[in-house]
Amino acid sequence: TVASSSTTTTTTTTTTSMILNPTDIKRRNIGVALVSIALAVMNYVWEYLHPLQPIQLLYQMEQQSSPITVIGTTHKPTVVDFWAPWCENCKLLAPTLLQIEEEYGKDVNFVMINGDDASAWPLIEAFGVDAIPHLALVEADGTVDTALIGPIPKAWLEQDLQVLVENAKLLNSDIYQQEQQAQAQAQAQAQAQTGQVGMGGVDEGDNNDKDNNQRALLRPLPYQMLDVFANRPNERRIQVQLQQPTDVASNA
Repeated sequence: TVASSSTTTTTTTTTTSMILNPTDIKRRNIGVALVSIALAVMNYVWEYLHPLQPIQLLYQMEQQSSPITVIGTTHKPTVVDFWAPWCENCKLLAPTLLQIEEEYGKDVNFVMINGDDASAWPLIEAFGVDAIPHLALVEADGTVDTALIGPIPKAWLEQDLQVLVENAKLLNSDIYQQEQQAQAQAQAQAQAQTGQVGMGGVDEGDNNDKDNNQRALLRPLPYQMLDVFANRPNERRIQVQLQQPTDVASNA
């Protein structure tokens, strides 16, 4: 009986000692919070004293870049930045572009294209790039509005992106889709009455007129610099497709 009582007393004492009282729990939580704050401050000080060099920032942004195939397929506008490691203006623009990306990343796609990469030449030709930095501003439907060249002010890009985001809402709305259908029907009826539609379908001029009428509903960008497609409007809408592997086909 004595041994049993002793054992019970020991077990009770051990169990009690393992339970922390509210004061100890509060102290532990405060200690964890203070350590977390200290680590955050140390990380901030380290980043402040050791900022990324502009060229490192450009490469980092390229690695985190969206693929070019997001253009016209995600219901979001897109900024396509053509840059090169030797471009001093690209380095000057990099911190601004990073801030813009952090601000608009949820509503806008950001694509980085290294002009020194040989695989980028088809895109350079498609976008009509002849100077860098070249920021192509693309509507949500894949239509290129303008290109901003050089180290532009942050406020210009912010105001242009705000309009692109608003235009994207319109492009994705039912009202715009209904307007597109109504214009297409009206165009088809007019062509049927004049006998312009044959087995070959609608001609290019009619397609351009319809597209221009639809885009008249969108707000123009407040800051526009270079219209690469002024003389080739049929190429204004960019369509990028994934390249299929050709190794198997070439070996067959």
